[in-house]
Amino acid sequence: KASFGRINGTLLNSIFFGGVVAEGGIETVSQTINGEVIPAGGSVTPVVPNIGTFVKDLGVTDAKAIPLKRVASAPTTGQYSVDAATGTYTFAAADAGKTVFINFRYSAMVAGAKSITVSNLDMGYTPEFAVDLQRDYKGKFMHMNFFRCTSNKLGFSSKQDDYDIPEFEFQPMADDLNRVFKIDLSE
Repeated sequence: KASFGRINGTLLNSIFFGGVVAEGGIETVSQTINGEVIPAGGSVTPVVPNIGTFVKDLGVTDAKAIPLKRVASAPTTGQYSVDAATGTYTFAAADAGKTVFINFRYSAMVAGAKSITVSNLDMGYTPEFAVDLQRDYKGKFMHMNFFRCTSNKLGFSSKQDDYDIPEFEFQPMADDLNRVFKIDLSE
């Protein structure tokens, strides 16, 4: 079992998914953190982060976290409509002055970002990798090299107020030379 505090898309893909990695583009979710006050005209276009492009509406809630109902056009109190091409939200004139929280998905180009498409692979295929573990203490060391491993579990916590530290488990197995691991010790 291992934990790592840095979420790295290439690493996750290499040890677990075995998918196709695309560089630079992301699609992610945004919420208006401080809320948007509905103006007199009733139209709000939230600012898309990273000079991104609006992709999809994911719902609107009021200041009490009560969801508003999406309608095709001409919203009344407690309803909204959205222009999918521009990301402009329209609210009822009677709702002017109220605060709403808009959730949406957007896409953007971000340097270093990774996008992984995971497919349903043929039964039996699993990404394989080697693991090197090193432990140093007071001038002494221990090194273990596992020649072939597969990951059988990947977990992401969903904590609200703490760091997300992914955990994964791996299973060592014999490689083509029938080796499982090698251990080197300082004494």
